[in-house]
Amino acid sequence: MLMDLNPRFIRTRSASSSITEAYFVRKIASRPAVAKTLIRKRNRLDAGVSFGVGWRAEPDGLTEALMRTRLSYRLGSGATASEILSFAIEMRATSQDEVTVGDSVQKQPIVVFGTGEIAELADFYFTHDSNCEIAAFTVDAAFLKQREFRGRPVVAFEEVVESFPPDRFGCFVAVSYAKINAVRTEKVAAAKAKGYELVSYLSSQATVFPGFDLEENCFILEDNTIQPFATVGANVTLWSGNHIGHHSTIEDDVFIASHVVVSGGVRVGQGSFVGVNVTIRDHVTIGRKCVLGAGALVLEDQPDFSVVAPRGSERSPVPSNRLRSL
Repeated sequence: MLMDLNPRFIRTRSASSSITEAYFVRKIASRPAVAKTLIRKRNRLDAGVSFGVGWRAEPDGLTEALMRTRLSYRLGSGATASEILSFAIEMRATSQDEVTVGDSVQKQPIVVFGTGEIAELADFYFTHDSNCEIAAFTVDAAFLKQREFRGRPVVAFEEVVESFPPDRFGCFVAVSYAKINAVRTEKVAAAKAKGYELVSYLSSQATVFPGFDLEENCFILEDNTIQPFATVGANVTLWSGNHIGHHSTIEDDVFIASHVVVSGGVRVGQGSFVGVNVTIRDHVTIGRKCVLGAGALVLEDQPDFSVVAPRGSERSPVPSNRLRSL
């Protein structure tokens, strides 16, 4: 007997039906969102992980043997379709996530803390590129200025568990680097105190490798490359286009802006902020709560609470309308 993958209502079909092991493999391989959920539960990864064998490629034209190889590679060496199916059924007992082999994938409902620009971006990314669906937004009652945001209700954080209980909804804290990441860190702790499981977003356009462990409340956008043996802590934001070198450690509560180069063996301390286009030399240690300004070139260790602020480019005294070569 084989079963459809619906954790809340698993329907059995006889072996004589059209559902065969080969059909199961092809269905899973042709629906990356389903496979991504299985991957995340097996390896504690989130959506869209690329393990270097072209998972993002369209399955059309691929042989069944190749699809089976890809599944086995992601869900355990030598795993058969039946073993993958057994794992999916086991997942039902421990997860709120919905997984189907049909035409749709039912997503895990979550509540997002915040109604600012980052919350708006989180809504876009989670909606279009994840296994989560935003059911509502929440803010502290003192900052509750609107009852709807992005077509969803906004509720006071003090009362959120009444309408969106943590046994049915996950949570994501969409807050910036305010007060050197302290505000986001505090809200993550508050959400956990209410019993919420914090979810993360990992772009399908980011590149990670086997062994990468996605921690809670991370926001990792497109075109990030996290090399093998690098670790990223909880509540970390990696804006688009960063390079996190091998054997580097990004500690908890860090915010890294775009196009940052973190060379191999670097440690970025808890709560630090790293601005756009910063370059950190290999095996440099950045202390806790440091601020590295845009364009900084960091060649040596920085103690806790350091501020590295390079000067901006100077404006020429010659106005643009007097430039002869342009």
